[in-house]
Amino acid sequence: AEAVTQADACGDVAIIGLATPNAMKPYVESGCVKSVVLWNPVDLGYAAVYAMRAVADGKLAPGATEVDAGRLGTLSIINGSEILLGAPFVYTSENIGDFDF
Repeated sequence: AEAVTQADACGDVAIIGLATPNAMKPYVESGCVKSVVLWNPVDLGYAAVYAMRAVADGKLAPGATEVDAGRLGTLSIINGSEILLGAPFVYTSENIGDFDF
């Protein structure tokens, strides 16, 4: 994003990648980057706690294909142990200022 900004190529070059909201905030606010996609750390932690509690309570056994994750609903499990959180969070000019990490 910095190289595109310095080259005055915003709007001509698409910027793709992963970054935290703080790293991308100036580029999103300037309009050079339209959005930033990243997992929601609050939901990720919430899902991890639910999964570990399910394991501790004996409700999540090897070979399970889904796990209840409270307010997140039922999450799918693939490859025997990978829990899918769901769609990533999209940070835009409308919401990026609400995040500080």
